Amino acid sequence: MSKSDKIIKRIFEMLPGLISWFVITLPIWGGILIPEITAYFILSFNAFWVYKSLSSVLFFTIGFFKIRNSENIDWMSKLERLDDITRSIGLIDEEMNELTEKRFDEAEFDKKTRNKYPLIAKRVIFSFEKRKALRFLRAEAKELHSVRDDIKLDWQEIRHIIIIPFWKEPIEVLRRSMDRLAIQTFPNSHITVVLGAEARHPPAIEIAKKLKEEYKGKFEHVWTNNHVLTSDEIIGKASNMASCGKLAQKKIEELGWDKDKVTITSCDSDTQFHEKYFAYLTYLFVTDPDRHYHFYAAPMVFYANFWKVPFYSRVANTTFTINNIASSARIDKFIQISSYSFSWRLLESIDFWSVDIIPEDFHMFFKALYKFGDKVMTVPIHLKNLSDAAESIDHPGTIKNQYEQVKRWAWGVSDDGWMLRQFFISKKKSLYMFYRTFHTIWDHLTWSIISFILMFGANIPTLINKRFSMTVFGQKLPKVSSFMMTATSIAFILTLILDFFLKPRREKKISIFQAILEQFQWIAFPVTGLVFGAIPGLDAQTRLLFGKYMEYRLTEKH
Repeated sequence: MSKSDKIIKRIFEMLPGLISWFVITLPIWGGILIPEITAYFILSFNAFWVYKSLSSVLFFTIGFFKIRNSENIDWMSKLERLDDITRSIGLIDEEMNELTEKRFDEAEFDKKTRNKYPLIAKRVIFSFEKRKALRFLRAEAKELHSVRDDIKLDWQEIRHIIIIPFWKEPIEVLRRSMDRLAIQTFPNSHITVVLGAEARHPPAIEIAKKLKEEYKGKFEHVWTNNHVLTSDEIIGKASNMASCGKLAQKKIEELGWDKDKVTITSCDSDTQFHEKYFAYLTYLFVTDPDRHYHFYAAPMVFYANFWKVPFYSRVANTTFTINNIASSARIDKFIQISSYSFSWRLLESIDFWSVDIIPEDFHMFFKALYKFGDKVMTVPIHLKNLSDAAESIDHPGTIKNQYEQVKRWAWGVSDDGWMLRQFFISKKKSLYMFYRTFHTIWDHLTWSIISFILMFGANIPTLINKRFSMTVFGQKLPKVSSFMMTATSIAFILTLILDFFLKPRREKKISIFQAILEQFQWIAFPVTGLVFGAIPGLDAQTRLLFGKYMEYRLTEKH
């Protein structure tokens, strides 16, 4: 890299931190020098938050019902229908005809339902269930009609490779993840697991070998890799994934697999894939004409150890989960995080994972975007992939681990300069690419700003500028801001009600009084938003501003 390139790179790295500090301190110096303009800016920011909150509620609701629907679908049956589409459509038509002619029969209700509901209620239930079944069958037939034989692949020829990189995680965490893979509804004879150990932790490769022996026969293959860090790599998931990917490439070529029919999946050591994930993925993959340009991902749900962590961690990880599910319902915004799948052809075409970056997930998305343009997108898999919330053996350790995890996520801002440069030099510029690039950069910038402005912005100008506080505008500013925040809080209650049905059941039941009392944990929401959102985000941006590059830090697992 030339000297001028290094200077440009540093300027891009400094911009996010400079912009964030400028905006965060604006209520102080702006409240003195330009109070009216500052007040309008604060209200505009509050209005943006209202829009962001309401849209999040809407898309979370959509995502919630999509997940509930997808969990009830037999994805293996959908795959089997692809074997003979004409015959499958005929069978669906027959089933629809039988259902259409079916009339109400009270005797078909089970004894408990017959005795519990009056006749009119049972007729309503019958009519509702009949219409629901007919809608489902029509949708199935329509979907089969849209599948093109010249595009469709034979699902029985698809192979899935899952890479599980790990370092110092306990073997129990890895076993739990492997067990979830072993109960997939998709045939395990088409699933291969790569256990990616790190040579800098000598026991890791022995753990990988032990797991390989334990799970022999449960998958098509279990491969082990011992990643040795080289001088051009940085410590982290990306370099480990790249090393495992090269091992998989060698194995694929030795076995003579058709690379057009292989998917690769990246995950964390604690990812617990939904048991229907790979059947659902296979269905999407074999029917997708742009399968070699698409990523596929389910939203990460941080509820694997939810009832073990303290209340503040539950609040923080609930908001992370809600945001992930809401994002998955927005196809224009959704970018894979943590665990995701894509075609082997795409992996080779973008030259595997970059070994000198930390935020590998969305970096892979933009590597593909700048090479292939508008075809690149992340297709949502509407299922729940469970992951652990950050925790430790005590409160200080849990707070530290959660903070460091969010700071690592926020380090994605380090790629903003690279994204801008790649966008401008790409030969495939388009409005779509512009939107995806600058929307992501905008999200990175507002990550650290929103909480500071919402919590303190409206009050600071009136506190430090007596003249402005005496004006009508100055007196109404805090009240208007407070009203806007209250409106979003009320809307947020809907998401909490729906989210209740996503959370795992407690091992021990609690009383109704305890359940009601527990809801007071949401009083901590503004504080958790600051401590586990804005501050680590600003920390990452400030480190980048001063060239204090961050190293990958393992989130403690139990």
